[in-house]
Amino acid sequence: MKAMRSHIIIGDYEFDYCHGVTVESSWKTLADTAVIELPNVQGLLAKQVKPGQAVKIALGYDDLLVTEFEGYVSAVSPKTPMRIECMDEMWKLRQETISQSWRSVSLADVLAFIAPNAIVKVPEVQLSPFRLDKVTRAEALTVVKEQYGLAVFFRGLELCVGVPYTFDEQPSVIQYHMQKNVASFGSLEFRRADDVKVKVKAISIRPDNSRIDVDLGDSDGEQHTLHFYNLTAAELKVQAEQKMALLKFDGYKGSLTAFGFPNCQHSQIAELADGNYPERGGRYFIDAVTVSYGDNGYRREATLGKKAE
Repeated sequence: MKAMRSHIIIGDYEFDYCHGVTVESSWKTLADTAVIELPNVQGLLAKQVKPGQAVKIALGYDDLLVTEFEGYVSAVSPKTPMRIECMDEMWKLRQETISQSWRSVSLADVLAFIAPNAIVKVPEVQLSPFRLDKVTRAEALTVVKEQYGLAVFFRGLELCVGVPYTFDEQPSVIQYHMQKNVASFGSLEFRRADDVKVKVKAISIRPDNSRIDVDLGDSDGEQHTLHFYNLTAAELKVQAEQKMALLKFDGYKGSLTAFGFPNCQHSQIAELADGNYPERGGRYFIDAVTVSYGDNGYRREATLGKKAE
């Protein structure tokens, strides 16, 4: 039987034990976060761990460990066990305030100002005017993310900004078999297309930053917001109808819980196979991953997004 192992570095301190670790990662959230629980004997550790210290978390079995998280301490709760909250590289972007205004500027140039070292893959959109007034770099990224429907996340030290699911030309495929390497079906359910209700708000952003909105679908359906660029109202309606059709499919929705390995990350593809229902096999993008490590084992919950075919 394989033995669970952990190796945690916080500042100048290293630990090969812990009460528990939770890591949450998604392209839908601005930052990956982690929570570490460690013994706080006589309150000594709480005096040593401070916000801003670098953190690295590696988890695994036997001699095989993988890095699950890198970032910084964001908050410390000196309880027993001690709770250490962490954030990825986005923590640094929350520490610096910026201001700038433009009469006319492209979305790409705004992002280059906010995060000069980011990997940016965005449409040609002209913003006129655009202003950042005493906001942190992270707050500025939030504005851009929400207004233009972009994914903003760190992969290691690299900040990625762009349209969801488009960063990797060939995303890694993770194999999951319902009867072999899935620990729990969690909220996973198989739904027929005819039973799926969808409500879509489609937004077209014009070169002058004006917007056209179209609402389609079932009034009581699952809400989806879709962003397009430089489409007329008629073109927007056609594109929205096509995208809405893709949201109604025979397939899985929800999340499944697997063991610590195989390792998976958001924006990769989960290929599902079921020995009892072979016809239900399929590929889905992974929207979010939650890693848990502790008394209940080493687990990885993967939340499925749209179909990858």
